[in-house]
Amino acid sequence: MAETTHDVKPSPTTVAPCIAKVNLIRRRRQLCGQLTLLMLGAYFGFILILVLKPTALATALPGATVTWGFVAGFGLFGLTFFIVAVYVSWANRVFDPLVAQAREGGRP
Repeated sequence: MAETTHDVKPSPTTVAPCIAKVNLIRRRRQLCGQLTLLMLGAYFGFILILVLKPTALATALPGATVTWGFVAGFGLFGLTFFIVAVYVSWANRVFDPLVAQAREGGRP
C-alpha cells in the first residue's frame, strides 16, 4: 500500500518551523490589533465629540486664536506618527528576530 500524507508522522524538524510561523503571526496580529483599536478609538472619539458637543472643539485656547479642534486634529496626526514609531520599533526588536528564527527552522 502506498504511503499517503496522512500516514506520515510529523518530525520535530518539520513541526518547529510551523510553530515559529504561528507564533510570528500571532504576535504580529496581537500588536496590530491593539494599535488599530487605539487609532480607531482616537478617531471615533474625535468624531463623537464633533457630533455630540461641537462647541467644545470650536472654543479657542486661552490667550490664543487657535481652537481646541485644531489642537485635537494635529494631535491625531501626532498619534498616527507615534503608532507608526511604536510598530517600527517593535518590528525591529521583536518581529525581525522571529522572522529569522522561522527561516532557520524554528531554532532560537
